[in-house]
Amino acid sequence: MKLHPLKSKDKPLIDKLLVVKSHKLSSFSFASIFINRPLLDFFWAIEQDNLCIFAKDKSGCFLYLPPLGKKIPSSLVMKVFAFMDDLNENKNVSRIENIEEGDLDICRKLGLKLRHKDDEYVCLRKDLILLKGDRFKPKRQPVIILLKITLTNISPLILQ
Repeated sequence: MKLHPLKSKDKPLIDKLLVVKSHKLSSFSFASIFINRPLLDFFWAIEQDNLCIFAKDKSGCFLYLPPLGKKIPSSLVMKVFAFMDDLNENKNVSRIENIEEGDLDICRKLGLKLRHKDDEYVCLRKDLILLKGDRFKPKRQPVIILLKITLTNISPLILQ
């Protein structure tokens, strides 16, 4: 499998392949993938008419998204796992993340063990910006205190 490091110039190709099917998770966007580059090294390959996006960190390599194409051949899934197992010292690191609910049955039929990882939440941008609501009081308080201390202790810088 020939892997290509993910670069900003790959955006048009990745975007085109990400919309072959409709997706509900935010991880199915170039921006979501690209923004994680400080944490993970990303690579991509096209195999059996499917886009495969791999992520790598100090623990090993995994498939960040399920293979993206009109149909995911079981032979491709087996090939991907064999590829990751060859790279990873610990075979438990070999996995596919961000599988959407509609694809769980396909994974079960392939004999993959599934584990629930996270739920995805949607927040209104204005609520995040303003950190509205009582639930955010503990998060706002340190910021407010820091601003009060900082703003009251600001003095002009005089260069001599």
